[in-house]
Amino acid sequence: MIISRRSLLTSLMGLVAAVPAILPGAAAAGGVSSRMVLLIDEFSRYTAALNAIDYYDDLGGWEETAFARCRAVEALIYERPVTEADFSAKLSALKEFAIEEDSGLVALRTLIEDAQALWPEIRPTGL
Repeated sequence: MIISRRSLLTSLMGLVAAVPAILPGAAAAGGVSSRMVLLIDEFSRYTAALNAIDYYDDLGGWEETAFARCRAVEALIYERPVTEADFSAKLSALKEFAIEEDSGLVALRTLIEDAQALWPEIRPTGL
């Protein structure tokens, strides 16, 4: 049976997203931190801006926006969530990026590390 990359990553993202629901005591009080909101907003804005630029009509603008988006996604990926709400927001913001664009699986690996930091009882192997 052949499993597509998208199917595999979608399943893994679903598993990571389910962590708060399946671990006892995983729920944390508090909302999304202002820092996480800022990083998600920046990534979302650059993603929308990049999607609005025609690569062939404005190569310079596209490259500039792509570079800014790259910095924004890196900042978001490497920001450690401090609450379940931060983790859920980060996961939600990075889901499509992780499935469609992240060929090195950096976002997925970092999300797994984030989950392990928030819930130490998680110990996946093989990734």
